[in-house]
Amino acid sequence: DSLYILAEGRAEVRLRGGQCLPLAEGEVVGETSLFAGMRRRADIFAKGRLRALRLEQATLEVLVNRWPQLGGILYDLLTRRLVQNLLRESEIFTAFDPATRLEVGRLFEVRRAPPDTVLIAEGKRADGLYVPLLGQLRATLRDGRTVDVPLGTLLGEQSLLSRVAAQSTIVTGTEAVLLRLSTTRFNELAS
Repeated sequence: DSLYILAEGRAEVRLRGGQCLPLAEGEVVGETSLFAGMRRRADIFAKGRLRALRLEQATLEVLVNRWPQLGGILYDLLTRRLVQNLLRESEIFTAFDPATRLEVGRLFEVRRAPPDTVLIAEGKRADGLYVPLLGQLRATLRDGRTVDVPLGTLLGEQSLLSRVAAQSTIVTGTEAVLLRLSTTRFNELAS
């Protein structure tokens, strides 16, 4: 519900897989508060004495509405952090050495999608490979069941690899941040 700027001291981010990342003075955390209803994906712990500036979500919204460029800066910060975390954590990328991981990561573009955006439609070929970073997505399967799509999941790869129509429909349930690798770039990477 708030954005924090570390003014003094150090902290550490503890990711889902148990990995810890250091944070120093001047770093910003809680940038997911830009998105209403988003759950945090990591825990932040102070490492000794810490002083942080706190901006509640309502105050942050007022500031972003008054100075839209601030929203752009915070969104860029959020997407950089989400991409860095994915490159460190995801089995999709960890098989590569660090230099190759960064090179492959740069092939993806970051996309923001409002609620109810159809990313992949059953019966049509996917227009790219998607990896959800933030938000809620749901898949409607051929038998009509609806399931939640976990963050970090590859979407559209079967359609791209086999060149057949998608077997399910993937829709954003909330505002979402995704990585997208276009069909052209996917083919270049695969070859």
